[in-house]
Amino acid sequence: MSERDAATSRRVRALCRQTGATPGQLLSQLAEHARPGEDGTVAVEPFTPG
Repeated sequence: MSERDAATSRRVRALCRQTGATPGQLLSQLAEHARPGEDGTVAVEPFTPG
């Protein structure tokens, strides 16, 4: 696992602890709020996981 992957995993776990969501729930909610940009980027609208 790369350092970037490990850092991302730590952030996901920290958000899960803060919100009480499972990693699957958190990522599902993140995907629901993601919007593709015209230039191929992805933006996520602000939301409160839970």
